[in-house]
Amino acid sequence: MKSNLHTRAGRLLVLILWFFPSLAWAQWQTATYEIKAGYNGIYLFVDASHAASLNALLGSTPIDEVWLWKVDLSAAQFATSPQQPVDGGSRWLVWKKGKPAETTLKTLLGNTAYLIKSSSDFQWKVKGKPVPPRYQWTSKGQNLIGFSTPAGQPPNFDSFLSKVPGLVQDLEIFAYQGGPLGASNPDKVRALRTTNVDRGKAFWIRSKAGRFNRYFGPVSYTHLRAHETVLDL
Repeated sequence: MKSNLHTRAGRLLVLILWFFPSLAWAQWQTATYEIKAGYNGIYLFVDASHAASLNALLGSTPIDEVWLWKVDLSAAQFATSPQQPVDGGSRWLVWKKGKPAETTLKTLLGNTAYLIKSSSDFQWKVKGKPVPPRYQWTSKGQNLIGFSTPAGQPPNFDSFLSKVPGLVQDLEIFAYQGGPLGASNPDKVRALRTTNVDRGKAFWIRSKAGRFNRYFGPVSYTHLRAHETVLDL
């Protein structure tokens, strides 16, 4: 019995590390993002709050602006499209290169989505401490979030959400494409079978029916008895 328990525990650990590879890596990790000129939605799985300032972290990059959406778990502010970043009076924090008087965002935290405005295409490398995935979804409004999927072969949305069929039929998903903001940026994701859930990419997602959920991937663990487990993949 003890041997079977150890075997199952070992298999579970392997699966956890496969889905959340940052847990198996060193204390510091460098995350890489392919940034396009214009607006990009990214999701950080590393905490970069160690940087003395965002000027020091971003000043040498083509990044001009970084926007952070402040989640309000009780607000229903999502209508038919995500809210665009604006200045005063919005629920955004922002860092602007060379404009300290307009800057309200001071650091980059892990498990957080950001809207990045860049003046050119480039590969952004962010060094930080890896953090395990943690999500807060509002069931009555919009969510700007990303998912911990394999970097090499990410699943498409249809496969990724297959374990929650009721939710997948109810969701509205939008993605940034680079370029200027407008009616098609972020653009609504309509082909779930051909749109990948890319690791590190942030999506606007909402449940039209206001469903509460904590879904972060197609894996679940149920404890039955001290020597028996069930794992659904």
